[in-house]
Amino acid sequence: NAAYAAGGREHDGAMYAAEIVSNLTGININYYVHINISSIKKITDMLGGVSFDVPADLRYEDPTQDLYINLKKGYQLLDGDKVEQLLRFRKPNERLYSREELKELRKFYDGSDIKRTEMQVKFIKEFIGQKLNIQYLPKFNSVINYAFENIITNMMLSDALKLTSGVINISADNFNSFRLDGEDKIINGGWFYEYNGNIINIDSKESLPAEDIVSRYFKSAGGIVTPSELFVPKHRDDEDDKPAKKPARSTVKNPSNSQTDSKGNGKDKP
Repeated sequence: NAAYAAGGREHDGAMYAAEIVSNLTGININYYVHINISSIKKITDMLGGVSFDVPADLRYEDPTQDLYINLKKGYQLLDGDKVEQLLRFRKPNERLYSREELKELRKFYDGSDIKRTEMQVKFIKEFIGQKLNIQYLPKFNSVINYAFENIITNMMLSDALKLTSGVINISADNFNSFRLDGEDKIINGGWFYEYNGNIINIDSKESLPAEDIVSRYFKSAGGIVTPSELFVPKHRDDEDDKPAKKPARSTVKNPSNSQTDSKGNGKDKP
Protein backbone atom coordinates (compact mmCIF):
# COMPACT_ATOMS: atom_id res chain seq x y z
CA ASN A 1 0.00 0.00 0.00
CA ALA A 2 2.78 2.40 0.88
CA ALA A 3 4.62 1.63 -2.38
CA TYR A 4 1.44 2.29 -4.38
CA ALA A 5 1.06 5.70 -2.73
CA ALA A 6 4.77 6.55 -3.06
CA GLY A 7 4.80 5.54 -6.73
CA GLY A 8 2.30 8.21 -7.70
CA ARG A 9 -0.88 6.08 -7.84
CA GLU A 10 -2.60 4.53 -10.88
CA HIS A 11 -0.10 2.94 -13.32
CA ASP A 12 3.04 4.38 -11.70
CA GLY A 13 1.91 3.29 -8.26
CA ALA A 14 0.85 -0.18 -9.39
CA MET A 15 4.12 -0.71 -11.23
CA TYR A 16 6.15 0.43 -8.22
CA ALA A 17 4.15 -1.78 -5.83
CA ALA A 18 4.67 -4.79 -8.12
CA GLU A 19 8.38 -4.02 -8.34
CA ILE A 20 8.70 -3.79 -4.56
CA VAL A 21 6.97 -7.17 -4.13
CA SER A 22 9.25 -8.67 -6.79
CA ASN A 23 12.33 -7.33 -5.03
CA LEU A 24 11.15 -8.51 -1.60
CA THR A 25 10.20 -12.03 -2.65
CA GLY A 26 11.91 -12.84 -5.93
CA ILE A 27 8.51 -13.59 -7.50
CA ASN A 28 8.32 -12.86 -11.22
CA ILE A 29 5.42 -10.39 -11.61
CA ASN A 30 4.59 -9.67 -15.24
CA TYR A 31 1.21 -8.01 -14.88
CA TYR A 32 -0.76 -6.02 -12.35
CA VAL A 33 -4.47 -5.38 -11.96
CA HIS A 34 -5.93 -2.78 -9.60
CA ILE A 35 -9.70 -3.11 -9.20
CA ASN A 36 -11.81 -0.92 -6.92
CA ILE A 37 -14.58 -2.10 -4.61
CA SER A 38 -17.42 -0.69 -6.72
CA SER A 39 -16.25 -2.79 -9.68
CA ILE A 40 -16.12 -5.92 -7.51
CA LYS A 41 -19.72 -5.25 -6.46
CA LYS A 42 -20.83 -4.83 -10.08
CA ILE A 43 -19.04 -7.96 -11.31
CA THR A 44 -20.54 -9.99 -8.46
CA ASP A 45 -24.03 -8.88 -9.46
CA MET A 46 -23.32 -9.56 -13.15
CA LEU A 47 -22.52 -13.18 -12.23
CA GLY A 48 -25.54 -13.65 -9.97
CA GLY A 49 -23.88 -13.35 -6.56
CA VAL A 50 -21.56 -15.66 -4.63
CA SER A 51 -22.57 -18.13 -1.91
CA PHE A 52 -20.37 -17.83 1.17
CA ASP A 53 -20.32 -19.09 4.75
CA VAL A 54 -20.07 -15.94 6.88
CA PRO A 55 -18.28 -17.20 10.05
CA ALA A 56 -19.94 -14.87 12.57
CA ASP A 57 -22.30 -11.92 12.78
CA LEU A 58 -20.49 -8.91 11.26
CA ARG A 59 -21.63 -5.49 12.45
CA TYR A 60 -19.85 -2.19 12.00
CA GLU A 61 -20.92 1.44 11.54
CA ASP A 62 -18.88 4.46 10.43
CA PRO A 63 -21.06 7.36 9.20
CA THR A 64 -17.98 9.43 8.31
CA GLN A 65 -17.30 7.16 5.34
CA ASP A 66 -20.89 5.95 4.85
CA LEU A 67 -19.87 2.42 5.82
CA TYR A 68 -22.52 0.19 7.37
CA ILE A 69 -21.88 -3.54 7.77
CA ASN A 70 -24.60 -5.89 8.98
CA LEU A 71 -24.10 -9.51 7.87
CA LYS A 72 -25.68 -12.48 9.59
CA LYS A 73 -23.69 -15.62 10.38
CA GLY A 74 -24.21 -18.58 8.07
CA TYR A 75 -24.07 -19.87 4.50
CA GLN A 76 -25.88 -17.45 2.18
CA LEU A 77 -25.95 -15.87 -1.26
CA LEU A 78 -24.07 -12.56 -1.21
CA ASP A 79 -24.94 -9.86 -3.73
CA GLY A 80 -22.49 -7.09 -4.58
CA ASP A 81 -23.45 -4.93 -1.60
CA LYS A 82 -23.01 -7.79 0.88
CA VAL A 83 -19.71 -8.80 -0.75
CA GLU A 84 -18.42 -5.29 -0.09
CA GLN A 85 -19.43 -5.62 3.56
CA LEU A 86 -17.61 -8.95 3.86
CA LEU A 87 -14.45 -7.73 2.15
CA ARG A 88 -14.21 -4.53 4.17
CA PHE A 89 -15.00 -5.86 7.65
CA ARG A 90 -11.97 -5.86 9.94
CA LYS A 91 -13.14 -5.15 13.46
CA PRO A 92 -16.48 -4.68 15.23
CA ASN A 93 -18.18 -1.79 16.94
CA GLU A 94 -18.10 -3.52 20.32
CA ARG A 95 -21.21 -1.69 21.52
CA LEU A 96 -23.18 -3.58 18.86
CA TYR A 97 -22.19 -6.99 20.29
CA SER A 98 -22.83 -9.06 23.36
CA ARG A 99 -19.86 -10.54 25.23
CA GLU A 100 -20.56 -14.00 23.81
CA GLU A 101 -20.86 -12.67 20.25
CA LEU A 102 -17.51 -10.90 20.58
CA LYS A 103 -15.90 -14.09 21.86
CA GLU A 104 -17.11 -15.96 18.78
CA LEU A 105 -16.11 -13.18 16.39
CA ARG A 106 -12.54 -13.06 17.70
CA LYS A 107 -11.98 -16.62 16.57
CA PHE A 108 -11.91 -15.20 13.03
CA TYR A 109 -11.01 -11.51 13.39
CA ASP A 110 -8.43 -9.84 15.62
CA GLY A 111 -8.78 -6.34 14.16
CA SER A 112 -5.76 -6.67 11.86
CA ASP A 113 -5.47 -6.24 8.11
CA ILE A 114 -3.94 -9.73 7.99
CA LYS A 115 -7.11 -11.44 9.24
CA ARG A 116 -9.23 -9.39 6.87
CA THR A 117 -6.97 -10.44 3.99
CA GLU A 118 -7.33 -14.10 4.95
CA MET A 119 -11.13 -13.76 4.77
CA GLN A 120 -10.79 -12.05 1.38
CA VAL A 121 -8.70 -15.00 0.15
CA LYS A 122 -11.44 -17.40 1.27
CA PHE A 123 -13.94 -15.36 -0.72
CA ILE A 124 -11.71 -15.43 -3.83
CA LYS A 125 -11.48 -19.23 -3.61
CA GLU A 126 -15.26 -19.49 -3.38
CA PHE A 127 -15.60 -17.12 -6.34
CA ILE A 128 -13.24 -19.27 -8.41
CA GLY A 129 -15.00 -22.50 -7.45
CA GLN A 130 -18.48 -21.18 -8.21
CA LYS A 131 -18.02 -18.83 -11.16
CA LEU A 132 -15.02 -19.99 -13.21
CA ASN A 133 -16.84 -22.80 -14.97
CA ILE A 134 -18.44 -23.43 -18.34
CA GLN A 135 -21.87 -22.33 -17.09
CA TYR A 136 -20.70 -18.73 -16.87
CA LEU A 137 -18.48 -18.72 -19.97
CA PRO A 138 -21.04 -16.76 -22.07
CA LYS A 139 -20.86 -13.91 -19.52
CA PHE A 140 -17.07 -13.68 -19.35
CA ASN A 141 -16.62 -11.36 -22.32
CA SER A 142 -19.12 -8.80 -20.97
CA VAL A 143 -17.54 -9.02 -17.51
CA ILE A 144 -14.03 -8.52 -18.90
CA ASN A 145 -15.15 -5.63 -21.11
CA TYR A 146 -16.76 -3.96 -18.09
CA ALA A 147 -13.69 -4.62 -15.95
CA PHE A 148 -11.31 -3.10 -18.49
CA GLU A 149 -13.27 0.14 -18.37
CA ASN A 150 -12.91 0.30 -14.60
CA ILE A 151 -9.49 -1.11 -13.64
CA ILE A 152 -5.83 -0.16 -13.83
CA THR A 153 -3.71 -2.78 -15.57
CA ASN A 154 -0.82 -3.21 -18.01
CA MET A 155 -2.52 -6.20 -19.65
CA MET A 156 -4.04 -5.72 -23.10
CA LEU A 157 -7.76 -6.37 -23.52
CA SER A 158 -7.02 -8.77 -26.38
CA ASP A 159 -4.75 -10.83 -24.09
CA ALA A 160 -7.39 -10.95 -21.36
CA LEU A 161 -10.05 -12.12 -23.80
CA LYS A 162 -7.76 -14.92 -24.98
CA LEU A 163 -7.44 -16.12 -21.39
CA THR A 164 -11.20 -16.74 -21.10
CA SER A 165 -10.88 -19.93 -23.16
CA GLY A 166 -8.70 -21.49 -20.44
CA VAL A 167 -10.22 -19.92 -17.36
CA ILE A 168 -12.71 -22.75 -16.83
CA ASN A 169 -9.75 -25.08 -16.16
CA ILE A 170 -8.85 -23.14 -13.00
CA SER A 171 -9.69 -25.10 -9.86
CA ALA A 172 -10.12 -23.62 -6.41
CA ASP A 173 -8.36 -26.72 -5.07
CA ASN A 174 -5.22 -25.68 -6.95
CA PHE A 175 -5.39 -22.06 -5.83
CA ASN A 176 -2.48 -21.25 -3.52
CA SER A 177 -2.28 -18.10 -1.43
CA PHE A 178 0.57 -16.70 0.61
CA ARG A 179 1.53 -13.69 2.67
CA LEU A 180 4.78 -12.27 3.93
CA ASP A 181 5.71 -13.39 7.43
CA GLY A 182 6.52 -10.76 10.01
CA GLU A 183 5.04 -8.54 12.68
CA ASP A 184 3.50 -5.12 13.21
CA LYS A 185 5.74 -2.55 14.87
CA ILE A 186 5.57 1.12 15.76
CA ILE A 187 8.73 2.84 14.50
CA ASN A 188 9.15 6.59 15.07
CA GLY A 189 5.44 6.95 15.69
CA GLY A 190 4.29 5.11 12.55
CA TRP A 191 2.94 1.60 12.02
CA PHE A 192 5.14 -0.72 9.96
CA TYR A 193 5.04 -4.40 9.03
CA GLU A 194 8.54 -5.83 9.49
CA TYR A 195 9.16 -8.68 7.04
CA ASN A 196 11.37 -11.51 8.33
CA GLY A 197 12.25 -13.21 5.01
CA ASN A 198 9.73 -16.07 5.23
CA ILE A 199 6.45 -16.58 3.36
CA ILE A 200 3.37 -18.15 5.00
CA ASN A 201 0.98 -20.49 3.21
CA ILE A 202 -2.39 -19.05 4.28
CA ASP A 203 -4.14 -22.43 4.15
CA SER A 204 -1.57 -24.60 5.95
CA LYS A 205 -0.09 -21.77 8.11
CA GLU A 206 3.36 -23.17 7.23
CA SER A 207 6.13 -20.57 7.19
CA LEU A 208 9.11 -21.25 4.91
CA PRO A 209 12.02 -19.21 3.52
CA ALA A 210 10.91 -17.11 0.57
CA GLU A 211 13.30 -18.84 -1.83
CA ASP A 212 11.69 -22.22 -1.08
CA ILE A 213 8.18 -20.94 -1.79
CA VAL A 214 9.24 -19.06 -4.91
CA SER A 215 11.10 -22.02 -6.40
CA ARG A 216 8.13 -24.32 -5.72
CA TYR A 217 5.26 -22.12 -6.87
CA PHE A 218 6.47 -19.01 -8.68
CA LYS A 219 9.81 -19.60 -10.40
CA SER A 220 9.60 -19.25 -14.17
CA ALA A 221 11.96 -20.67 -16.76
CA GLY A 222 12.89 -17.15 -17.84
CA GLY A 223 14.09 -16.15 -14.39
CA ILE A 224 13.12 -13.07 -12.42
CA VAL A 225 11.98 -10.00 -14.32
CA THR A 226 10.86 -6.87 -12.51
CA PRO A 227 7.88 -4.92 -13.86
CA SER A 228 10.03 -1.88 -14.68
CA GLU A 229 11.73 -3.99 -17.37
CA LEU A 230 8.38 -4.97 -18.84
CA PHE A 231 6.30 -1.84 -18.72
CA VAL A 232 7.22 1.76 -17.95
CA PRO A 233 4.20 4.02 -18.50
CA LYS A 234 4.50 7.64 -19.51
CA HIS A 235 3.21 10.41 -17.29
CA ARG A 236 0.01 11.90 -18.65
CA ASP A 237 1.66 15.26 -19.22
CA ASP A 238 4.61 13.83 -21.14
CA GLU A 239 4.81 15.08 -24.71
CA ASP A 240 7.60 12.83 -25.84
CA ASP A 241 8.43 9.14 -25.60
CA LYS A 242 10.65 9.38 -22.58
CA PRO A 243 9.79 6.77 -19.94
CA ALA A 244 8.47 7.94 -16.62
CA LYS A 245 11.03 8.48 -13.90
CA LYS A 246 11.11 5.79 -11.29
CA PRO A 247 9.99 6.97 -7.85
CA ALA A 248 12.80 7.56 -5.41
CA ARG A 249 13.37 4.63 -3.06
CA SER A 250 12.56 5.53 0.51
CA THR A 251 11.18 4.12 3.72
CA VAL A 252 7.50 4.99 3.96
CA LYS A 253 4.78 4.34 6.50
CA ASN A 254 2.30 1.58 5.71
CA PRO A 255 -1.14 3.15 5.05
CA SER A 256 -2.80 -0.23 5.54
CA ASN A 257 -2.07 0.25 9.24
CA SER A 258 -1.36 3.93 9.84
CA GLN A 259 -4.44 5.13 8.00
CA THR A 260 -6.98 2.40 8.75
CA ASP A 261 -7.00 2.04 12.50
CA SER A 262 -4.36 4.17 14.14
CA LYS A 263 -4.91 2.76 17.63
CA GLY A 264 -7.06 5.60 18.79
CA ASN A 265 -9.42 7.21 16.31
CA GLY A 266 -11.48 4.04 15.82
CA LYS A 267 -11.99 4.71 12.12
CA ASP A 268 -11.73 1.97 9.56
CA LYS A 269 -10.84 3.57 6.25
CA PRO A 270 -10.97 1.37 3.11
